[in-house]
Amino acid sequence: MKRTSSTSLNMIRTALFLGMSFAIQPLGAALTDIATAPMANTASSVVKPNLMFLLDGSGSMGWDFMPDSVSFDPACKDTGSSLRNCSFADPAYNSAQFNGIHYNPTITYTPAVKYDGTSYPTYTTWTAVPNDAYGIQFSGTINLTTAYPDTVWCNTSSPSTSDLTAPFASGRCKRPIQAGVWTYPNGTYSQQFSPAGALTPYYYTISSLSWCSSANAGGFGTGTCQPKKTATFQYPKYGTGSDGFTRTDIVSTTANYPRAASRTDCTGAVGATGCTYAQEMTNFSHWYAYYRTRMQ
Repeated sequence: MKRTSSTSLNMIRTALFLGMSFAIQPLGAALTDIATAPMANTASSVVKPNLMFLLDGSGSMGWDFMPDSVSFDPACKDTGSSLRNCSFADPAYNSAQFNGIHYNPTITYTPAVKYDGTSYPTYTTWTAVPNDAYGIQFSGTINLTTAYPDTVWCNTSSPSTSDLTAPFASGRCKRPIQAGVWTYPNGTYSQQFSPAGALTPYYYTISSLSWCSSANAGGFGTGTCQPKKTATFQYPKYGTGSDGFTRTDIVSTTANYPRAASRTDCTGAVGATGCTYAQEMTNFSHWYAYYRTRMQ
């Protein structure tokens, strides 16, 4: 029988001891410094660890809707039996349930914070709110008490100023939603115009939104539906079809607005009247100036 030499046994014992020692050592990472200047500008020959910040600079970052399907897939009422692509001022487009970037009355929009920890301005007057408070994407200001864009549908190609002014008493022009139902445009009211008079902020809420596998006579969803849009479930169902819409106009003649529990800027009780006109306008102004586009 072949015997193992004492020298070999000692080597094996040593190897096993070292292996077990390494195996039971705790794992850890040493502290390190983060570079305080761009690597291209450092005088040191040693490249220190760095954090990389990536920002999408494509044109889509200037869009005021998300996801892409909000504007690129048919989901808004048209004059016939099918839907068309949505655009600003359409009820769905101007609803946070459909357009994830649009004003959401349950969110407290605070001014953005600068690199030094101080905040950008608070807008407690609303006649000159910046189109882009950061001064990057857009220039100029908007008077939110008189010039917020809106749309109406008319039965004539040449409506008068009176026809275009709320409450649209002549009957020649109509807002899209009537008694909660998406009614216009249709075959008669097919001409789109901007209203006249003071155009104040507004938003729409939808009682429920789902996506269905088939469409009704107006193009809205029906039949089997689900919360998520897919290639099969592609027809939008608002409420029970094309209803379920509520339009809220933020006007000085209405003193109070709903307050969700998440609205920390309002002083009233949670409920239908917990926010004042001034609080709602300031919150809307902050959304408009700081959060209205993907980039913001």
